[in-house]
Amino acid sequence: MIGELVLIDPLWVPLVMVIAGVFAAFFGNRLVAVVLALSGLALGILHGAGIASALWNDPGFIRLGPWIFGILFAVLSGLFLRLALFLAGALLAVSAVFAFMAPPSVIVVIVAALLGGGLACAYKDFVLALLTAAFGSLTASSGAVNLAANFSIPIGIIGYFLILALLFTAGLISQLRGSGKKKAESKRKRR
Repeated sequence: MIGELVLIDPLWVPLVMVIAGVFAAFFGNRLVAVVLALSGLALGILHGAGIASALWNDPGFIRLGPWIFGILFAVLSGLFLRLALFLAGALLAVSAVFAFMAPPSVIVVIVAALLGGGLACAYKDFVLALLTAAFGSLTASSGAVNLAANFSIPIGIIGYFLILALLFTAGLISQLRGSGKKKAESKRKRR
């Protein structure tokens, strides 16, 4: 039922995903508030109909759900940048603990979450470059595969991961070089 109510354009959405993904992968660290707001908007648009249908079974509300939750998530992600950064670090650390330990104890999970969140806040520039490069490369590669499918060009899973790896690596290197230049310039200005 949700698929019938919320239609996504098969040409423009993948094109926007490719453009926004490349932009986020290469410039996300510099415009992190905008990237977080766009990420929140994208999450709300993608999952808003499902959230709306779980809350209320009204077709009008379900149709508006992607936009309601997209705008809500965009505003919240912009307002809670520090909290989002801490939670992202905590989530990554907890995910790593669960990946490398059989069932971990609660203490290990809590310590990992606090340590991961604290490190994410302490190394904000690197973490933001890493996360925006990852988000951008995932978005662009997904959009590229869907865009190619519109023109009957098979990319396949290997092409998807190749696009993902190349964009992630190039975007991360570009952002880290840019943040290194900013730090060097600010040191020169202080002198």
